[in-house]
Amino acid sequence: MRWTSLASLASFVLGMVQVAILARLLTKSDFAWVAIAGVFVNTGLQLQIAGINAAIVQRPENKPLALSSLYWLNITIGILFSSIMIIIAILLAKIYQSPILLFVTAFYSIILLINAFSVQYKALLQKNLHFRALAISEISGTGAGFALAIWAAIQGYGPYALVAGYLARYTIEMPIIIWTGSQLFRPQWRFHWQSIRPYLVFSGFHWAERITVQLGSQLDILLIGKLLGSEALGIYDVFKRILVRPFHLLNEMLEKVTFPVLAHLQYDIKRQEKLFSQLINHLSTVNLALIIGLIIVAQPLIGWYLGAEWTAYTPVFQALCVFCLFHYLLNPADTLLLAQGRIRQWLYAHIILLPLQMIVLSAGTYYGLTGAAVANVGAYALFTGAVYTWLIAPALHTDMMRLLNKTSIPFLIAAIAATVSFSTFFIQKNNAAQWIALLLFIGLYILLNWRYNKKFTTIIQELFKRLI
Repeated sequence: MRWTSLASLASFVLGMVQVAILARLLTKSDFAWVAIAGVFVNTGLQLQIAGINAAIVQRPENKPLALSSLYWLNITIGILFSSIMIIIAILLAKIYQSPILLFVTAFYSIILLINAFSVQYKALLQKNLHFRALAISEISGTGAGFALAIWAAIQGYGPYALVAGYLARYTIEMPIIIWTGSQLFRPQWRFHWQSIRPYLVFSGFHWAERITVQLGSQLDILLIGKLLGSEALGIYDVFKRILVRPFHLLNEMLEKVTFPVLAHLQYDIKRQEKLFSQLINHLSTVNLALIIGLIIVAQPLIGWYLGAEWTAYTPVFQALCVFCLFHYLLNPADTLLLAQGRIRQWLYAHIILLPLQMIVLSAGTYYGLTGAAVANVGAYALFTGAVYTWLIAPALHTDMMRLLNKTSIPFLIAAIAATVSFSTFFIQKNNAAQWIALLLFIGLYILLNWRYNKKFTTIIQELFKRLI
C-alpha cells in the first residue's frame, strides 16, 4: 500500500504541475485534438489491461503453458489495435474536419504496441502483490513523460508534446516491468489454444464491458468536440484533466490493492460486503472533502492555477467537481462486479447508459459548455443510483437501505460542514470569503470525522505513527 500510494502521489503532483505549465504553452485546441484521439487509444489500453490480463488476476492458478500462449496473444492484439487505430485516425480527421487528428491519433497509437510487451507482467505483479516494482516503473515513466512533454511544448510541437509525454512514460515503464516480472514468468516459444480458452470466455464479456464503459465515460469529449468545437472541448478537457485524473489515481491505487483481495473473497460474501463498505467509507471521506473544497474556492483557484482568462469558465469546473462524486462511486462498483465475475450485468448497465447520456448531453449543449457539463452530471447521478440499487446491493446479498446505513456517515458529515461553510460564502461573495469558507469547512469536517467517523480516524492515526 505504501508503494502504491507513493506512485499515485508522484503521478498526481507531476500531472498537476504539467497541466499548469502546458495550459500556458499550448492552445486549447491542442488539448482538444489529443483528447479526441485519447478516447480511442485509451479504450485500446483498457482492453489490453482488461480481458485476458484481468482473467489472470482473477483465476486462482495460471499454468506456464497458458501464460506463454497468452503472452504471444497479447502482443498480437497490440499489433492489431495499433493497425486499427490508423483506420480510426482517418475517420476522425474526416468527422472533425481536422487533418491534424490523423497524425496525432496515429502517433498516439504507438503506445498500444509498446504496452503489449509488458501488460501481462503488470497483471502478474499485481496478482502477486509486488506493488514496489509497479510503483518504481510508474514513477520512472511518469517523470520521463513529464520532462519530455514540457520540453516538446517549449519547442513548439503543439499537441504532439502531450502525446510524446505519454509515449515516454510507457517506453520507460516497459523494460522495468519486464525485468522485474521475469522473476515470476518467462514466455516459452509455444502457443496452445486449448489452454487459453477459459481466459477468452471471461475476456469476451470483459472486453465488451470495457469498450462500453470507456466510450460512455468519454462520450462527453466526442460530443462536445463535435457540437461545440475544439476551443470549448479544450477548456473542458483541461478541467477534466485537473479533476478526474487525481480522483482516478486515488481509485486506481485502491483498486490495485482491493481487486485481488475481493477476487480472493468472491465466495465469502459477508467479508466482501464488509471490505466494500469500508472502501466506500474511506473513499468518500477523502473525496468529499476534496470535491466540496474545490467547489468553494473554484474561482480564485482557477485564476491562480491556469490564469485569469480561465475564470470565466468556473461553473464548468464546479459541475465537473460534482461529476467526480459519481465517478469515484462507480469505480469500486466496477471492481466488485469484476471480482465476482458479474461482467454481463456491468456491460448491460452501460449499454443502457450510452443512449441516455447521448440524449441528455446533446440537449445540454444547447445551453453551451456549462449546460453540457451539468447535463452529464445529471446522467451519471441517475446511473449511479440505479447501479447501487439493482446491481451492488444484490451482489452483496443486502438491500439499498442497509448499504446506505453502512456508508452514509461521510456524506452526512460532508453535508453538515458544507451547509455551514456555504452560508458563510453566500453572505459576502469575494475571494477572501471563499477562502474563509474553505477553512471553516475543513475545520468542521475534521472535527466531525474525529467525533463520528472513528474507523477512518483510526487509520489516519496509524499512518501517522508509521511515518513518524
